[in-house]
Amino acid sequence: MRSPRFSVVLPVYNGAHYLRGCLDSILAQTFDDYELVVVDDASTDDSTDILATYRGHKQTRIFRHEKNEGLFPTLNDALRKSRAPLIHLLGQDDQMKRRCLERWDAFWREHPTLGIAYCQRDTIDESGAIIESAPDDQTPTILSTRQVAQISFYHGSMPGNIASVVLRREALDEVGLFREDMEVSGDFEMWVRIAESFKTGFLEESLIRLRSHEDQFSRRPGIAAQFMEEDREIYERLFEHLPSEQEAHARRYHRWFRHVQYAHFMMCALWNGDLETASRVFTKLREWDSVPRAIGRWLITGNGRWLMKKSKVDL
Repeated sequence: MRSPRFSVVLPVYNGAHYLRGCLDSILAQTFDDYELVVVDDASTDDSTDILATYRGHKQTRIFRHEKNEGLFPTLNDALRKSRAPLIHLLGQDDQMKRRCLERWDAFWREHPTLGIAYCQRDTIDESGAIIESAPDDQTPTILSTRQVAQISFYHGSMPGNIASVVLRREALDEVGLFREDMEVSGDFEMWVRIAESFKTGFLEESLIRLRSHEDQFSRRPGIAAQFMEEDREIYERLFEHLPSEQEAHARRYHRWFRHVQYAHFMMCALWNGDLETASRVFTKLREWDSVPRAIGRWLITGNGRWLMKKSKVDL
């Protein structure tokens, strides 16, 4: 069987509320040389029944886990089942614009040796109304390992979400799949790992509607501590790719901005009576810094708001 140009990979877990809108946006694409690979991670809501109504579509392949395995194991399962040389990731809450795959096809034909590329996106609310249009972004179309390291170190995960990302299978074959020991930052770690071996692409066009709502995974209570722990390893890895002349600035940035943020997580958890999260953050912060000094910086800077954030990005 001939492989399609794109595999759209969709992990699903209890996503019934927005799932039809997501699926319909994929099936409405102007570009039809694709397959849709859905893996239901043992949903307990109506997601399974909704997915059953799409099984007859010729481009759709639907699978289900018997027990819940988590986001990154589910993504890896879907990646193994996919067949195309280009893989578009998508979230169950999000939507593709109609020309999404058409525009990506043109982009990848122009830049076929990239390892990963991401696009702009609009943010929508629960009802689908746009609450934030894609911002003006001066990021270059093609980024080197050093450029990705600098931007990511100072500003975090560049794609921001899996839904805006397209991966080249050859890159995955070389660097491997998502790390399954990570619960929240496996995507950020993957982007950094690919960028160490391949150039990264940026398509300055909004092709995705990214949904923002209160039930998102990234808004769970205590999730900030989990991000803090997992992201710290990634930032240390990025630090190794920064120019040597930035070392002092980067260490100072960690202390005055990132550690201040960690102190804020801890103080908020204490304020909310979440002693478990506060203790968890305290323990990690103590490994990296003097906790009293971090709290002092938090007070002095008003949680970082009274200092201008300065990065050292050489584009």
